[in-house]
Amino acid sequence: MRIALMSGGYVNAGDFLIEKRSKELLEKFVADAEVHIFKRNICYNSKVDELNRYDLIVFGGGPGYQVHIYPNHMPFVSDLEKLTVPAAIMGWGWWGKTVLAEELYHVKFSTQTQAFLQYIERSNVPLGCRDWDSLHFLKNQGFENMMMTGCPAWYDLEHIDTLVQEEVPRLQQTKADYPKICISDPGRGSPITVPFMKVMATYLRENYPKASIQLVFHRLLDGKEELVEESFLKEYDLGYVDITGKADGFSVYDDCSLHIGFRVHAHIYNLSRGNISILVNEDARGAGVNGALGIQNITLRPYNDIAKTGILSNELDDFIKSIDDYLQYIADSNFLQYRNAYSNIQFYYKRMQQFLKLLERQALSR
Repeated sequence: MRIALMSGGYVNAGDFLIEKRSKELLEKFVADAEVHIFKRNICYNSKVDELNRYDLIVFGGGPGYQVHIYPNHMPFVSDLEKLTVPAAIMGWGWWGKTVLAEELYHVKFSTQTQAFLQYIERSNVPLGCRDWDSLHFLKNQGFENMMMTGCPAWYDLEHIDTLVQEEVPRLQQTKADYPKICISDPGRGSPITVPFMKVMATYLRENYPKASIQLVFHRLLDGKEELVEESFLKEYDLGYVDITGKADGFSVYDDCSLHIGFRVHAHIYNLSRGNISILVNEDARGAGVNGALGIQNITLRPYNDIAKTGILSNELDDFIKSIDDYLQYIADSNFLQYRNAYSNIQFYYKRMQQFLKLLERQALSR
């Protein structure tokens, strides 16, 4: 079965991770799948005939449920009626500023985006949702056929079956026992949010003097250059790595005993391998993931608010207090929320398999 996988992997490492794991899931659970990668930021008006020779078009995960996703950010095909091949969305998520009701229930898709999603609906496959907030966002705009599958990136096929164990070696019993710590960089609002990463790095070095600490950049430096200045790195004994533009760079996290930072897919990658991960939410994406998996949130003010007012007098101190409290809480609770999160990932993995079998059935009935 020939599948056209429409990928959002352009620059950001997290999008390449979604692409990689979407492809792996399709190849594992769709019979005789032959997956070809297409980039979503390209217009395919001249290649409609080529697309129609596929058995299935799949839009891989990412924050696709955006107001103006089609055609502003995803031109795809102007005349959707020319496409005869069934199409599906695999674990897209809503991208809002917050999960407050004023956005979740009142922000509306553009007319063109609404039409694109109605085109997808005609394939009689549920709209795949990354989290429950995304599903509710769709429901409140009149869509009825949705399925919460989680993000494709949640599922590391090498580790999914062993995520939940009686003893997980990387669960540390005291907050002074993390030998390797990775800090992922801010995504939105950089360089506005750089001070938060900087103060986090200094706090972690002071509290974990023996740890190897790596700063990890997922989408170039782009205004974050002060974080890699030699004097700063040397003073706090920090390393750094840029994993922009590929999925393989995520291997920096493989032996990570604690990830803490801003990148949703650093959080997801670490959780998918049974590592401890703390996400600082910059918007609704991370809150949606944590809500689905049962993980407590640390949330920044919306970066537009920070840009307007600047960082408030006590904001950095309060930010560090929230991290310190969080680390103590997960140690005191014997990492219960992470054990539950790993179980939840396994639960949603079964839902993803059901979704993929629906895709297969629809393509075969064509």
